[in-house]
Amino acid sequence: MVYHNSKVGEVYNIGGRNERTNNDIADKVCEILDGMRPKAQGSYKDQLNFIEDRVGHDKRYAIDATKIEIKLGWHADENFETGIVKTIEWYLR
Repeated sequence: MVYHNSKVGEVYNIGGRNERTNNDIADKVCEILDGMRPKAQGSYKDQLNFIEDRVGHDKRYAIDATKIEIKLGWHADENFETGIVKTIEWYLR
C-alpha cells in the first residue's frame, strides 16, 4: 500500500496499536507454550530470569501509526492475541 499509494520519500510508521511490555509478552508466550507443548514439570515461566536494569535500557517500545491510518486508510489485519499464537505455531513447526 505504501509503495503504490504514497509519495517518494514519505515515511510511515506501521504498527498495530498493540503496545505491551517485554514482561507481558514473555508471560503470554510462556502461557501459550504451556498450553501447546506443556513441560513435564512446571511452567515455561519458571525459566524466565530477570537482570538488573542497565543504562540505556529500553523502558518502552511504541509506534504511532496515525499517519498511515489517516493518509492511506491502512489498519492492521492481525491483533496481538491472534498474531502471537500464529507466530508461536510457526516457530514450533
